[in-house]
Amino acid sequence: MEQNETEERNKKDPSMLRHWKAWGSWHSWGSPVGLGLGWFLFTVGVGLMLFLMGQADSNLLQQ
Repeated sequence: MEQNETEERNKKDPSMLRHWKAWGSWHSWGSPVGLGLGWFLFTVGVGLMLFLMGQADSNLLQQ
């Protein structure tokens, strides 16, 4: 149902801005809180990855 509505809107106004506005109205990720949470999780994930890579490098150096 929602998919069809999105396609209908895109036919009337194919701009990406309209598409993202429609997407944001249905998904909490489109809200400022959702975006904040997404960026927070992304930052934590990258930080954890870099930390683990650093740990692996130090382990290799110790051997």
